[in-house]
Amino acid sequence: MGVMNATRIGLFGVGLMGHGIASNLVKHGHDLMVFEHAGNQPIDDLIQAGARSTPDAAVLARHADVLVLCDTNGGMLPDEVADVVVDVLGASSARLGIHCHNDTGCAVASSLAAVAAGVTHVQGTINGYGERTGNCNLTAIIPNLTLKMGIETIPRDRLDRLTPVA
Repeated sequence: MGVMNATRIGLFGVGLMGHGIASNLVKHGHDLMVFEHAGNQPIDDLIQAGARSTPDAAVLARHADVLVLCDTNGGMLPDEVADVVVDVLGASSARLGIHCHNDTGCAVASSLAAVAAGVTHVQGTINGYGERTGNCNLTAIIPNLTLKMGIETIPRDRLDRLTPVA
């Protein structure tokens, strides 16, 4: 393997996570499983690169060390995202991550709801830049996680550095 302590990573909706990131995980020796419909070209490319595909989400949930749940079109409401997190946590012992798009303006709220429901990592971008209407805005979610939810993200004395970046 290319890395020590390689992790079995399961992805729901890889298109949201980003083809480059997922390909990089495979390249560095992580065992990547994807759950996505057939015919999605980036998914097919990942499978050819060494990721395994499973048509059964339950198989993925049972065998992954880390699952990244993705709202592929940004269409879910925060309470719906939280319900999915609770359901997946009930079926898996994997650490969960969330990756939300902002098509309906809910990426930050949905990510916060996912964390409250048990997700342990959030994927996002500075100022929410990303395809279509963007991704979860890290300059918004980091202070919310730290100051309102008491979750350690970046050192508190560096929170003010987010303002000029935004």
